[in-house]
Amino acid sequence: MLWETERARDVKARLAVAEERLRFGRDLHDLMGRNLALIGLKAEPAVQLGRRGRPEAVKEPPARPVPSETTPVSEVTR
Repeated sequence: MLWETERARDVKARLAVAEERLRFGRDLHDLMGRNLALIGLKAEPAVQLGRRGRPEAVKEPPARPVPSETTPVSEVTR
């Protein structure tokens, strides 16, 4: 009976850790999505002004396209 109680406690602890990892993963996913969207929103006006002949808007154009909310994570992390 004692080992069953210990096993149940161990399973409960493992489930709690797994749930916390899932919660953390969801929060990190949301945070990354919001930040990437914000970067795109902030960069786009400067890029457009630079293309229209307003070099003071951008000192140097981005070396690669600004990631958008539809850009796969594999491309963002390169």
